[in-house]
Amino acid sequence: MRRRSLRTHLLLLYVLLAVLGGIVAPLLGLRVTMSEFDGYLKRKQESDLREIGESLKELYREEGTWNSRRVLDVLRQTLRGPSFVVLYDAEGRRIFPFQGGRGPGPRVGREIGPPGSEALRLELEDEGKTIGLLVTARLKGPGRFEQEFVERLRFNRAIGGALTLLVACALGFFVSGRLSRPILRAAARTERIGRGDYEAELESGSEKPSGIRELDVLTEGVERLRRSLAEQERLRRRLMTDVAHELRTPTAVVKAQLEAMVDGVWEPTSERLGLCLSEVDRLSGLITDVEQVATLEGGLTVLCRRSVDLAGLLEETAESFRPLFEREGVKLRVSLTRALSADIDEGRMRHVIENLLSNALRHTERGGSVELRLDRPQAGGPALRIEVEDTGSGIAPEDLPHVFERFYRADPARRRDGGRGVGLSIVKAAVEAHGGKISVRSRSGEGTVFTVLLPEGL
Repeated sequence: MRRRSLRTHLLLLYVLLAVLGGIVAPLLGLRVTMSEFDGYLKRKQESDLREIGESLKELYREEGTWNSRRVLDVLRQTLRGPSFVVLYDAEGRRIFPFQGGRGPGPRVGREIGPPGSEALRLELEDEGKTIGLLVTARLKGPGRFEQEFVERLRFNRAIGGALTLLVACALGFFVSGRLSRPILRAAARTERIGRGDYEAELESGSEKPSGIRELDVLTEGVERLRRSLAEQERLRRRLMTDVAHELRTPTAVVKAQLEAMVDGVWEPTSERLGLCLSEVDRLSGLITDVEQVATLEGGLTVLCRRSVDLAGLLEETAESFRPLFEREGVKLRVSLTRALSADIDEGRMRHVIENLLSNALRHTERGGSVELRLDRPQAGGPALRIEVEDTGSGIAPEDLPHVFERFYRADPARRRDGGRGVGLSIVKAAVEAHGGKISVRSRSGEGTVFTVLLPEGL
């Protein structure tokens, strides 16, 4: 199938509409108008004939017979313009017009009027008795003047149709170009995106809106797609780098230990074998974390929900972390509103709180504090709020939008332990699996607040 461009389709559409609207429709309208005009003339002549007939009947009543002279006077008063009228008496003899003053003319049956005309007949009756027959001639179709008028009208219509066609072609060329150019640019853009060219900026001048809402939405959507894919590509590369780094370190340690033991440099003591085992555990934990994020984000995990006392769960989790906080010299405060329950998977939610507390402890210096809070944002509101606030190093504004992304690290050089960078990704996925939301507020050097909103339990 031959494919035409959008510009060609639009141009053909404009030409078709111009032909239909500027030529075909006016000609059809002219034909209908002339037909209606012909019908109007016929009805008008029939009405005039009835009017003449009434006048002639009044004359017959007065005279009791047909007086040719009086008939002529009546017809002079009622006829308008040149007309062909014949009056016959009851016996069918012609009363009007006279034939050289020699009395009534021939009987009914002789044609009247010019060639191509038709006769309109009206029987004249008085008190139920036929007193005569009035016949007039009506031309079929338009007359000479009407025909000239129609010809002039058709000529003007033809000129108007030609001008309409020219204007439609010019307008179609302009409009089709204006419509097709943004689409062609968007198509070229998507083709470059398909080739993996995400970083190229828009061409100079193409940022100007077209003024057509749908096309501007299309252009903006393609540009948003480009930026999103560019960001995803950047994160993918960073993810691959981070995963490679995470895998490289424990793998190098295990390899070095095993090579030293194989070469006889080190004895395979329990301490060295334990070090290899811990590094293998680290690799296994990394794989488990990535698998857990993929499972939660893909909606493949079935949550074991039940109504849980959140205050009791948070207090129990905080107490299990208290020795770690005391060892690091960080104060842990708990502020909980009692009698608040939620329909949750207790194990998943405990893991969420543990990740948030562990993250807060990791980024809070000795002497700082972390507070765990539970309340309802508004009395009778539909959500419960869990907050973990620390007085730690905070998060820079440019890093804040990315804290929930897998393997994202604001500053790897400042990390104080072996965190793998997927903890907050797991937290976000678990909270959203419960139908909740998580957000973060932070200022660099002033601490961070993580807020979890959950639907209230049954």
